[in-house]
Parts: sequence; structure tokens; C-alpha cells
Amino acid sequence: MYGQLSESIILLILRKSDTRLDRDCCPVSRSACSQLDSFVPSIYFSTFFASMARSCIIDFLLRGEMPLSPMKSFEVFGEPIEVLVSGEMTGGLSTTLTQTSPPGGGPPPHLHLREDETFFVLEGDYEFLQNGEWHKLGRGETAHAMRGSVHTFRNAGSTTGKLLIFVTPAGMDAYLEEISPLTLPGDMTQIIAISERYGISFPM
Repeated sequence: MYGQLSESIILLILRKSDTRLDRDCCPVSRSACSQLDSFVPSIYFSTFFASMARSCIIDFLLRGEMPLSPMKSFEVFGEPIEVLVSGEMTGGLSTTLTQTSPPGGGPPPHLHLREDETFFVLEGDYEFLQNGEWHKLGRGETAHAMRGSVHTFRNAGSTTGKLLIFVTPAGMDAYLEEISPLTLPGDMTQIIAISERYGISFPM
């Protein structure tokens, strides 16, 4: 019964109705599960089964057995963004999305006043800036950026990379969609103004 409940919620969140999950799928590390609470909110079922569900999601994503089905897609500065779970769906609690970056791609260093972010590498090799230091992360590894910290990421590999990003509370999906029609450097003044509205700044 509990396995079916976990499966139903995973499928609801990923908006897939044709995927069967293995009840015995391999778990990821405990630290990764603890950082991914926003993806499958524990309010739906017990912490144990929420952890199991998150483990199944990550395992299936890494094995390529669960294609992601975005509810919305757009590009920000040439990099594809796919919104999997919007802030509207979670009542403002969280947002889940992916970002695909070419070699060398990624945003400039920035700071959020409102959101915490967890990044999970689905494809490629990345470097993350946190607390003034760069850290290498490969496929299956995670990084976490607390609100108020200057951080960024960049694709440090020679092939296209892809991140699964969990943001709490929601708002990042709306912000990224609002700046998606804009370009750099021509629209920089407008980008800064929109960013300030969302509590995002770009320390120089």
C-alpha cells in the first residue's frame, strides 16, 4: 500500500501516468535525500516513505528510465529551462526545474534574499561557487546554496550538462520566465530591475 502511495505521488508530481517504479529501487545517499525535501513534500506521507520516493526519483533519473515531462519550457540567455513543478502547484512552497548548459555555461555569481537552492547534477561535470570557493561536482552529486550566500555554477565539462534544481520557497520559476525574453548585455538595466523585485542581486 505504501509503495503504491509513494508511486502515485511521484507520478503526480512528475506529471507522468505511464511510468512504473520498481519498489526496490536503489536509494541515493542520506545527505542527498535530506536536501531534496522540497521535491516530494513530507506532508503527503511519512518521512520514511517520502525519503524512499525521493530515492526512487533520483535513481530512475540517473538511469534514464523516467523521462522528465515539463509543464513549461523556455530559454534564459540561451540556456533551456524546464519547469517540472511550479510554485502555483505547491502553493508557493517550492519550485522544481531543470537547466541545461553548454560547456562554460551558467549564470553570473548572484545572491538570493528569499530562496534556498539545491542542485543535483543529472548530466555532465560542473563547478559550484559557494562561500568564495569553487567545488567540482559530477553526475549524481549535489550542492546546496543558502539564501544570502553568493553562489553560481558553471558547466566545466566538454559536453552539454543538465541540472535538477529544487528551490524553496517558490518564485524562481516566475523570475526566470519573466527575464526569458531579455538578452545580454542590451537589456541589463531591465534585468537588474526585475531581479531586485525578486530579491536577487549580482555582486561585482
